[in-house]
Amino acid sequence: MLDYCRLNDITIQAWSPFQTPAWKGCFLGSEKYTDLNKEIDRLAEQYCVSPTTIAAAWILRHPAHMQIVTGTASEKRLRVLYFYCFAQGKGI
Repeated sequence: MLDYCRLNDITIQAWSPFQTPAWKGCFLGSEKYTDLNKEIDRLAEQYCVSPTTIAAAWILRHPAHMQIVTGTASEKRLRVLYFYCFAQGKGI
């Protein structure tokens, strides 16, 4: 599906992109995804940001040019994501 959308200039919106399959919670910090979380935590520490920011930055920089629907109602959390993913954090 991603290839088709990229080839046809269709934007994908990732809704609640941090959820695991079958809606069994967030993969961030989950014991079921230890290798992935180790790498995300390493990058978060390297860039002094949260693991959520690293995951969001990866999605937003994917070649398919996806958009994320975070599911958060926290203005503070959205401002932090925006700041590190767009305004200042071009290096993440």
